Amino acid sequence: DSLARAQALAAEAAKPGASFTKISELSSDDPADRTRGALYTFAVSKGSASWLREAEKLSIGEMRVLESPLGFHVVRCCSLELE
Repeated sequence: DSLARAQALAAEAAKPGASFTKISELSSDDPADRTRGALYTFAVSKGSASWLREAEKLSIGEMRVLESPLGFHVVRCCSLELE
């Protein structure tokens, strides 16, 4: 199932020396990730979707499987800019 697949990919990406970007490029169901990588910047506000609000809680370097209306996402916080 999709959740199990996302959890397995997160576990693989968490291994020492693993490339989160490479795993994303090879495993994502989003065709755009295969050509430009899987690095996204999100602006989170009060009206944001619940999964974006959950992503906002991540510490730098922390990774989590989150669910959106599009499916499951392995999300890792690379940097954080607070306004």
